[in-house]
Amino acid sequence: VTITPTGEVVDETDTSATNDQTSTGALPHNIANSIELTVSNVSPKRATLSWKPPDEDANVEEYIVYRDGVEIVTQSDTEFKDKGLKPETTYTFSVVAIDDTGSFSYSSNEVNVTTIAQEEIIELGKPVNLRVTSSQINEVTFEWDDPNDGLGIAGYNVFQSTSDPFTTIKFVGKTKKTQFTVEGLTPDTTYRWNVVAFDAEENFSPFSDEISVKPIELGVIDQAKETPSSPTNDGSTTTDTIEDGGNASIGKPLRV
Repeated sequence: VTITPTGEVVDETDTSATNDQTSTGALPHNIANSIELTVSNVSPKRATLSWKPPDEDANVEEYIVYRDGVEIVTQSDTEFKDKGLKPETTYTFSVVAIDDTGSFSYSSNEVNVTTIAQEEIIELGKPVNLRVTSSQINEVTFEWDDPNDGLGIAGYNVFQSTSDPFTTIKFVGKTKKTQFTVEGLTPDTTYRWNVVAFDAEENFSPFSDEISVKPIELGVIDQAKETPSSPTNDGSTTTDTIEDGGNASIGKPLRV
């Protein structure tokens, strides 16, 4: 199977031949069925691989993902986003399952993927005019303005901290809208938020101005704005980064 840059799927299988599955060397193969691999969301530098478990009776623990015959990751999930690709390049992917006894499945079908050409990168401006539109005793809703008039922005990451001088700033969510609601807040505690825009290739804008809010039952008080340090284009600052919602010192994280 080959996926063209336009998304067309071309089946190159010779139906006249027998289905001679290729094993992974001399390893035991107690998993009866092979894996059906599909690829989607092909971009200049990324592709998403997904598959279903090979056998309902097999206690699959891990999957090995191969790119051009080289192992690139071992994981338990049935989806993998390969972010290490180059534009206008063809890659061949396959997957093998491993069960709880150490037995291997036969290799999945091989899928050939050609990444698309890199378009001109639009520089992302920082989100502006961050403002609170609603405040209750334990939640706050705020909005901001799109800095690029809709050009090149795929979504926004939202970060939160408190007024405690020893606090950490953390990722609290992402959205495609220019509005976000944070729930589960502690009453009479001052919180601070920043917003960062990102594009489809996860290039990041600078931080928005910071807004400082104390949620109360009848309204909003102590609303202030500051500007934290700006991140680099690869989603991190010059010191620390956030991975998968982790924490770092104020003014330093970006990547999620």
